Amino acid sequence: MVTVNPVSYVAGTNVGPTSGTAGNTEATPVADGAANKGVQPPVFTTSLVASSRAGGIATDIIRLRINAVQATIGTNAADKWIVTVGGIKADLGSAVSPGELRVVPFAYNGTSAQTSATATPLFSGNLPGTLPNPPVIKSYTVPAYVSPVNFTVGAPNNIVADGFTQAVGPITIGETNNYSLQDGTYKVTVGGTAGAVIKNDATTPITVTGTGLGVGETVTSPAGITHTPETVTFTLAGAINTSQISVALSGLLLNTSTKGSITYTLSGGSINDPALHSFLVTGGTSLEIPTGFVGVSGVAGVAADAAFTNPQGINQTDIAPPALVVNAAATPVAGRIGGTDRYDTAAKIASQNGSSNFVVLASGENFPDAVSSAYLAHQLHGGSILLSAQSYLPAVSAAEMRLLGTKTVVIVGGTSAISAGVEAQLKATPQYNAGGTETDGQGLLQVIRLGGADRYATNRLANEYAAAYTGSIVGRTAITFGQASKLTALVATGENYADALTAGPGTNGYVGGPTNGIPLILTNSSSLSPDAGSQLTDLGIEQAVIVGGTSAVSSGVASSISGLGVAAIDRIAGANRYGTATALADFETAPVVPTATTSGGLGFNGVLAYLSTGWNFADALAGAPLAGGGNSPILLTDPVTLSPETQTWLVTNASSYQQVVAFGLAGAVSNQALAAANAAIGH
Repeated sequence: MVTVNPVSYVAGTNVGPTSGTAGNTEATPVADGAANKGVQPPVFTTSLVASSRAGGIATDIIRLRINAVQATIGTNAADKWIVTVGGIKADLGSAVSPGELRVVPFAYNGTSAQTSATATPLFSGNLPGTLPNPPVIKSYTVPAYVSPVNFTVGAPNNIVADGFTQAVGPITIGETNNYSLQDGTYKVTVGGTAGAVIKNDATTPITVTGTGLGVGETVTSPAGITHTPETVTFTLAGAINTSQISVALSGLLLNTSTKGSITYTLSGGSINDPALHSFLVTGGTSLEIPTGFVGVSGVAGVAADAAFTNPQGINQTDIAPPALVVNAAATPVAGRIGGTDRYDTAAKIASQNGSSNFVVLASGENFPDAVSSAYLAHQLHGGSILLSAQSYLPAVSAAEMRLLGTKTVVIVGGTSAISAGVEAQLKATPQYNAGGTETDGQGLLQVIRLGGADRYATNRLANEYAAAYTGSIVGRTAITFGQASKLTALVATGENYADALTAGPGTNGYVGGPTNGIPLILTNSSSLSPDAGSQLTDLGIEQAVIVGGTSAVSSGVASSISGLGVAAIDRIAGANRYGTATALADFETAPVVPTATTSGGLGFNGVLAYLSTGWNFADALAGAPLAGGGNSPILLTDPVTLSPETQTWLVTNASSYQQVVAFGLAGAVSNQALAAANAAIGH
């Protein structure tokens, strides 16, 4: 493809694909003699004049012939045009010379004869010369490099950041030409942000083997090891270049406790050692490849860059020489908090959340009342959420209250959610100090029930009790740049649990602010529930953040909220429950103070992300205090396969997280889904 820029050329400007970078300006800028161009740009045809692979040296000549008459492209002979040739594809064959791929421009004035007498002074004076003399080359481009070897690592991502020593699959270095690997010392350096350390020693050495070695060709084994940087070295000697050889390093052992990138970089020898015949070097500095390596018939040699006459070297350096690098990652440890059932899982989550005088007890069988628990638990000085069956208190929940040192239990929901019998059992239970071995005097658990006629009435009782308990009403957020912070509430449908669950951590409020959190108000999907409207008024809400799309909370509900005098209405929604969870995570992790280009949020900065099934409510409900207290979001997933929306969010935010922790056992979040989540943040 040949294009001609119709815009008038300005002498001395950068014209290449990396315009503005060093080495991409004309070596000798020339003046443009025309104030304006002609109406018709020149027209070119292209043809492949010659193609040769003689002796492993590739030479191709592409001719661009101008077909237009001079009068049609402007009347001034000094007119200048920028011509771009793109879309060139090269089949380099199986034995092309490694190193720089040079592109050399020549120009002939009205004739194809290869004589210096007919050459124009374009292209910094490149001259074709009079055959068989070599051409005079003063300007050329290096748009690509031919790799001297194929460099692979067998299992580069086979490292888990758990502090245990682990094996990496064999590292293979295979020549692309018989003479790619010359005598010298080669290095494989292990780097990256994970800080992996080589753990091989005399009892577990790294072995080096060669395949296809000729008589007298040897590689050292075992390999040498040095640290800081972590480096494996081996030496190749006696290269006779009779065949393409391959070198394999086996048994490399690495250890790291930090998730992050791991890089494997090959260097030294004839790869890029300037003392040798290096192939991957900065354009303009390559050494000569001598004619006829021993044992290789017909290799004509490749001239060194220094053989060209232009003192500037390369006119345009379009790309830098590549490093032979394999990029991998140390995958975070897959974390999991799970019990034999939802009650046991909630107890284990509460144990991680830590001791507290308060426990919020919610139904483990039905969600409507239970989803009102998170804001309440936060306001009660970081209390945990435990679960109960309707007709009995599970033994694991009772035991965990004792271990936590619970003094007060707040039941969320009426007797249809948690029976009067469970309430009576709790009232007869002694108070224990944290650790569960000593009773606190003769006191019994204090029990408070917050249960209304329906889920919306229960939600109102829970939120207003929680807000009044701290005396600081509710928290503020500043979402929109240029506006003051506002008393804020989250609003979600009470007809389903998914959106309300993922909002649980957000009820903690913004990081670094007062201890008062943000209530989660439940409403009907199609119309604003009376209890929801009363809460918005009673709590003085100035900004409502609706969680979920219009099918979850209708636009009519938003209008009704606005009609109550709520100054700002925002909506956080995705295409499904998984997308809404990630959108909510964006709000939770957004900076507290908005800017002209970034909306404000809660400033969550925890290094853990929590993952829960999107098919049930219990685990994410119990996990809200732990996640919110650690300034971490809860993401949802399909139980078997990591949901695409969740995976995309984790990849995008990988640098912020050290680990993904699942709530529940593998029946809730499979090993496959959890591994994929941690792999997503490992890169």
